[in-house]
Amino acid sequence: MRDGWEEMIGGFGGVRLYANAVWPGDPKGTVIIIHGLCEHQGRYGHVAESLLSGGYGVCRFDLRGHGRSEGMRGFYKSFHHMAADVDAVAERVKKDGHKGPVFLLGHSMGGMIAAIYGAMYPEKTAGIVLCGARTRFSQTKWSSCLPLPEAEDTYLETRFGENICGDRQVVEAYREDPLVEKRYTAGLRNSCWYGVQWLKEHAPSMTVPLLILHGGEDTLVSEAESREFYGDAGSRDKTLKIYPFLYHEILNEPCKEEILGEIKKWLDRHTDC
Repeated sequence: MRDGWEEMIGGFGGVRLYANAVWPGDPKGTVIIIHGLCEHQGRYGHVAESLLSGGYGVCRFDLRGHGRSEGMRGFYKSFHHMAADVDAVAERVKKDGHKGPVFLLGHSMGGMIAAIYGAMYPEKTAGIVLCGARTRFSQTKWSSCLPLPEAEDTYLETRFGENICGDRQVVEAYREDPLVEKRYTAGLRNSCWYGVQWLKEHAPSMTVPLLILHGGEDTLVSEAESREFYGDAGSRDKTLKIYPFLYHEILNEPCKEEILGEIKKWLDRHTDC
């Protein structure tokens, strides 16, 4: 037996965020999934089903300007607004009553947001899972020209579909997905830049349990970023695993069930079950 909801939640400044949540009977805890740049929560249906099969409730939502959420497409004005939107979703989840500890699972830009949230509000989450997370700007093609001088509403092309995953079917589905944004703004890129700078300074404030996963062949976000963040994070309970030969979207690679199994084992070790 499952229960749940599908709603538009008021985020920072009243922007409504599309979200849905599902719980199995007697859940061990709840995992809030935060997607990456230009994508949407619907691409994580298989992740949600895997977590549900492991006894965990799942909440997925579209970041503002993404998917079915409101807001200017591909735009954030500040990384603080990113954290505020996550907090709005987390508070909505907690209104459903005690369903165990709340964890965050963030991919890429969503991993950056999860890490920032964990450093800002360590008391509000039981642990964080990061997958291919943008926690530094180690690649020259990104870092050498940031922050951008263009107006915040200037649009930029994504140009990274080919490199997301080693599974060609995933790449093709990503290309054809009408809810995947093909452009994003200078404002969003600069928000990420300033967010990473903040995270570098405040990494010691990250004290919650951490599971950091990264593909060794990730050309969009270097695995060196996760190695560096792992070293800087203040958490005493932290685990880093680099998967050789995997690309950016490790949760979509052919071996995804193995990785999801690792995540569920880690979650089990951090609940009262």
